[in-house]
Amino acid sequence: MALKYDYTKLDTSSWSKDDHNIAQNFCWTMSFIDQTKITEENKTEILFRIEFLQELGMGPWTHRQSIPVVKKQIKKLVGYETNVGEKSTAKFMSRWMKIFKSRTLDKMHEKLQASK
Repeated sequence: MALKYDYTKLDTSSWSKDDHNIAQNFCWTMSFIDQTKITEENKTEILFRIEFLQELGMGPWTHRQSIPVVKKQIKKLVGYETNVGEKSTAKFMSRWMKIFKSRTLDKMHEKLQASK
């Protein structure tokens, strides 16, 4: 299934081209964090999940973004929707901790092999 997003319900009249580019690509972030939409009620959860991944070194972007920058982006995107399957916080964290564990074990085995 193709990844889809919709931000036509948002007031974008004062947005820059950069704001539109962020919105067009934010669906990939939503996929990383297992969330369907951004609402007033879940914007803190969205921020938490992005920051959680950044703390693990597995954030959705190539460069770490500061909390104030991410919070500002999320605030602009309240009303944003995707067709991403939504997962609970526990399932989201479990998924990423398994990936983190696997990466850590791989690095450990590489270091052990290199030290022989």
